[in-house]
Amino acid sequence: MAADQALSDKSAKQQAFNDDVRRNFRWNFTVNMLYGLFGTTGWRLIMAPTFVPDYMYKLGGSNTLVGLLLFFGGFSRFLTPPLTAPLVEHQPRIKGKAVVIGSLMRSQVLLMALGGFFLPPRLNLISFFIFFSLFNMFLGMQNVVYNTVMAKVIPVETRGRFIGLREFAGGVTASLVALVAGYLIKTLVFPHSYAATYLLAFVLTCAGLVFFAFSREPAAPVVLAKTPMLDRLRSLPALLREDRNFAAYCLCRAVGSFALMSNPFFILYAGNKMPIHGEELGQLTFCYFIAQTSINLLLGRVADRSGFRRVFLISVTIWTLALLMLVSAPASYTLAVIVFLALGAGVGGFNMAMTNMVLEFGDTSGLPMRIALVNSIGEISSAVGPLIAGFLADNISYKPVFSLSILFTVLALIIMYSRVTEPRAHYART
Repeated sequence: MAADQALSDKSAKQQAFNDDVRRNFRWNFTVNMLYGLFGTTGWRLIMAPTFVPDYMYKLGGSNTLVGLLLFFGGFSRFLTPPLTAPLVEHQPRIKGKAVVIGSLMRSQVLLMALGGFFLPPRLNLISFFIFFSLFNMFLGMQNVVYNTVMAKVIPVETRGRFIGLREFAGGVTASLVALVAGYLIKTLVFPHSYAATYLLAFVLTCAGLVFFAFSREPAAPVVLAKTPMLDRLRSLPALLREDRNFAAYCLCRAVGSFALMSNPFFILYAGNKMPIHGEELGQLTFCYFIAQTSINLLLGRVADRSGFRRVFLISVTIWTLALLMLVSAPASYTLAVIVFLALGAGVGGFNMAMTNMVLEFGDTSGLPMRIALVNSIGEISSAVGPLIAGFLADNISYKPVFSLSILFTVLALIIMYSRVTEPRAHYART
């Protein structure tokens, strides 16, 4: 009887949760869409493979220094997710924590801008390392809490359409800001030009956070019991052993993230082959974002119909073709435009698939830790990759960097195709 009563209570809670999600769906869809329009602009510009690598190269004059900066950023994103998940996975609602973490993350963008305006070059270089690392630390935390909230307010059957539209909205904003940034870099003195770009991104991304704060988050129907952090961290290997499909997905995430090693060096490679000034930098960033924006609408529909596994296979194939074109065709500005268009489409789809596929490996009770584990695995790969790439670029050439990325994109495709089952189908059966 007690077991039947517990099952009945759990069913009632799940039904109440589903009713709450449906009742507030339009509201949550709207405010989170507005968050995508404004709120993602700051981190899009900072994570794009153009502005930060170019800025750091001009400040420090070294590919290795660019790789070192990106290593610190990736390592910061690696550290924080497993520490964040145990703090929130026992709580029915976590939106408040998401807003606090998002505010701390955005404050680092402001500090990057102020450093560019007011600090001398050497201090600016040091401060940028610090604030970029802190930005990424809070970004790692935000990825856990925001995606947990998003998984609760947007039903799985409409999630692909929502992600596609959100990425479209955010991509349009970032594309336009990239063109403005190109104009600022062309007309203002260095480093004020980059500082003005970060300041504009800060204002827009703060506006987006305000919209996110109006989300109506339902209470999770099932949460895990509060567990000491060290005990929870010790349970991670068991999580991978118990679910081989999820473990294969984590491996695929690691391999694909390592392939991102070459992305920051495309703009530096292009700058070595031809004159790349502020206007061209803005145009290539625009190409990257507009391709990402456009294909995400299509990939969102693909995700709703066939799942994010297919999105991964399509987008990483495009990404691989972009890399092959880069190493085989003669360098020109036209080639750079084509590569950045293909790169934006491919990497955008890869990020969409990897960010959202993890939400479907089981129920909401273990979601924060699954997100944390996957993100940390991916981030340590994306931290080490640029460090190796910067060393290779300085001591050999850029071509081995791109060839190594091709090897890992192909390997990621093989793992996803042969080892990972579409989670919607797999977990519906189990």
